Amino acid sequence: MIKAIESLKEYLSGKDLPGWEAQRRMSVRQDEHLRTNVPPGARYASVLALIHTFERPGVILIERQHHKEDHHSGQLSFPGGKVENQDTSLLETALREAREEIRLDTQEIHILGSLSPLYIPVSNFLVHPFVAHSDQPLSLEPEVSEVREIVQLDIEALMDQNIFTTNIDLKSGVVLKDVPYYPLDERIVWGATAMILAELGHILESNPKFVNS
Repeated sequence: MIKAIESLKEYLSGKDLPGWEAQRRMSVRQDEHLRTNVPPGARYASVLALIHTFERPGVILIERQHHKEDHHSGQLSFPGGKVENQDTSLLETALREAREEIRLDTQEIHILGSLSPLYIPVSNFLVHPFVAHSDQPLSLEPEVSEVREIVQLDIEALMDQNIFTTNIDLKSGVVLKDVPYYPLDERIVWGATAMILAELGHILESNPKFVNS
């Protein structure tokens, strides 16, 4: 597993990322220009995709609290949020949010690199995903005002070639048909989070050291 993580870090620092080619597998809308043509007024955000390989390899996710005013209320997502004035970099935004939302001691993780930025039209955010790793037990605690639960999606789910789909009823009354998702217990991971995970899974699938570890 150590060699696999080192190989992933090398990939993220030195190769062209698959981007939309991989993200589109889990995209609700297949209109590429909505993702690749970012408007000048887009807001910036960062998230942390933390790979945890203690006992069983997986990616740490959070279930967000249910807030009526939040587009992503109740969804499974990465720790993360919008860039604040005090943040010195996009990476610092991801780390600060992880410290706030899941009480992560960021001294206990190793940054591996970043994935392709992803524009989310519904919220007008350009999200910058960063990948980190820890192979040690982590003492995580949800910030209850924002996070309902901390969960882990197994790495194997990212490399499963089967695509699960479902219909999703939005608060606006709109029903999204045949939405691709990753199953997690009785919940689903969909939308931007699933698209980011799809790129990570694509990279892991192409890495024999990870597949065979």
